[in-house]
Amino acid sequence: MAEFSYLNDFLGGYFHQDAYDEGQTDDDIVADFKSSSWPYQRLGVRADIGRFLHQHGDHPLAALETLFRPALTLAETDEQARAWLEKVQAALEE
Repeated sequence: MAEFSYLNDFLGGYFHQDAYDEGQTDDDIVADFKSSSWPYQRLGVRADIGRFLHQHGDHPLAALETLFRPALTLAETDEQARAWLEKVQAALEE
């Protein structure tokens, strides 16, 4: 997924099928990414989320599942998917 390569790497590397096995929350996983990534990687994920929501804002859930094929269910509705992405984007700004 070259168009959203940072978001693709983030989802595949941090929100994999075992991501929640040790009781981690989304916030814990994002904090782990923040502590183990470079500033340009965090900026890249934020930018990818912004572009993704701009391009697929009407149906982000279907686009997430089609484009990234995540190992986890990140949301069950478009509103939840949008909120989840916006929460991650905001957390990476800190």
